[in-house]
Amino acid sequence: MISFSIERDIATISSTGSTRKALTLTSWADRPAKVDLRTWRQDESGAELPGKGLTLTDDEAAALAHALTAYLTEKGAGHGA
Repeated sequence: MISFSIERDIATISSTGSTRKALTLTSWADRPAKVDLRTWRQDESGAELPGKGLTLTDDEAAALAHALTAYLTEKGAGHGA
């Protein structure tokens, strides 16, 4: 398994039992940390194991934040799905 280090927990988006979907700042394979959105499962020893997710640069995270803000603003105004 590839090495990783969660450098900062930004937010837990949802959780069910021993699994959570979280936004973190994570370093993969000793590379600089990036914004990471993925599921994490806690094993019997309490260690967190990564599931499927997305790793984003700061620019990609900013673009996603902008797109989500626009979408939620439209939806709140009654123009979205």
